[in-house]
Amino acid sequence: AEPDVAVLFEQVVSYSTWTLPSVAAVLSGDYPPLVFDDDLRMKRSLVEAFARAGYRTAAFTEGGYVSRRWGMDRGFQDYFEEAHTDDSTNEIVSTASGLCSTQAMRYLSSIFLSRKIRGNS
Repeated sequence: AEPDVAVLFEQVVSYSTWTLPSVAAVLSGDYPPLVFDDDLRMKRSLVEAFARAGYRTAAFTEGGYVSRRWGMDRGFQDYFEEAHTDDSTNEIVSTASGLCSTQAMRYLSSIFLSRKIRGNS
């Protein structure tokens, strides 16, 4: 089994002040105007390359601008989109933790939440 590894980025710059182009830039590695098709859906994603390289890919989101509507699910083998509710944030984190901890393989996962996780400051 591979060791648990995490990376903390303390100085970051966002492509935009709002979610859709910012997340598209992160998932594609490119400028958002080059990523979206005419229907504003992502044409490509770096996640696809991770999947081809043998990673199991998963995303967990409450939707909004990080949803299937915009093609944000592109390349993810597991894509969990839960509508906003009082419990949705904790449900997403629980699902992500359970899925990632039980898989004996390399995992690329992304969690997109619109509110603070209960119990964290």
